[in-house]
Amino acid sequence: MLQIANYIKATSPTFVTISCCMLCLLSIDKLVRDGGIIALVTLFVSFFGDMYDGHIARNTQSCSDFGNMADKIADRIRDLALLYLLVKTGKINMYHVLAYVLRDVIVYSCRALGIISNSSSLFAKVKTFLFPGVILYMYVAKYPSIYVFYLAILVNWMSGMEYFRDNMSKSLKDLHTKLSEFSNQFK
Repeated sequence: MLQIANYIKATSPTFVTISCCMLCLLSIDKLVRDGGIIALVTLFVSFFGDMYDGHIARNTQSCSDFGNMADKIADRIRDLALLYLLVKTGKINMYHVLAYVLRDVIVYSCRALGIISNSSSLFAKVKTFLFPGVILYMYVAKYPSIYVFYLAILVNWMSGMEYFRDNMSKSLKDLHTKLSEFSNQFK
């Protein structure tokens, strides 16, 4: 048991994040090419590892801005890979992908501009757990209901709205300031 505890302390959370992201991509590639239970199992392992990296970071006091950003990037890569899986298998089309991804583009653009904070919201956490399950259901089910995917889109957009609600007064003031600064560059 002590060896396991020492291993956990020695394990870099960012290494776990990157490893799980790579495992997810390899699993998706295998699922797109020829499916298989092993690919599904490794995909689940990558999901659990992705949940575990933050736990490692908090428990070993090794949280970092780089690790936080790497985790968010790995989550988006995972989401896009899962969407790619559904498009390649004909379960959804590119309009569905656009409806899902557009929220992320808006939220991450606003984060980059400093309009909204980097803190996670309740709906963002729900989305993080719900989305892989929805994708796997859509992939495994012979005749999946597209309405289940619409639920994932709805939760995704609700998490984006929650970010803006929590930062609304600051967001609008900062947006006005940023737009004014931007427009003044062209005068």
